[in-house]
Amino acid sequence: MPQVSPKDSLRQTIGSAAREARLHMGLTQEEVAERLGIATEVYGRLERGVIAPSISTLRKLCLTLYLSADKMLGTANTGEAIPAAEAAHPQPPDSRHMQRMLQRARKLPPQSLRLLSQLAVLLSKQAPTPAKPSQE
Repeated sequence: MPQVSPKDSLRQTIGSAAREARLHMGLTQEEVAERLGIATEVYGRLERGVIAPSISTLRKLCLTLYLSADKMLGTANTGEAIPAAEAAHPQPPDSRHMQRMLQRARKLPPQSLRLLSQLAVLLSKQAPTPAKPSQE
């Protein structure tokens, strides 16, 4: 049986951690790749442990997937480290719809972004409120 080198093992550890976190967040490889600014095919190779990310991509990956570097590198102790991203943002976006909307909003020009913001304000004012019991 061939022996796995430490370099191969590290790539596989990073890839497995990234895949597990991505699936837990309900994201596709394409969505994560876009957030990282890399090609989907490159991200797929990273997840399969074929390639290792650069240090800057590893940092972006940790922030994007709400994972600590310890967890990503497989060096986490028995006590779970609190990821910096989680400390800064205690609750990641709560749904895929919200994540997709934010992703699209980031690409909008300033004028469209202002319009989207105004629309959100109007919609929040029209949001249904709990029905009051009738007083008959």
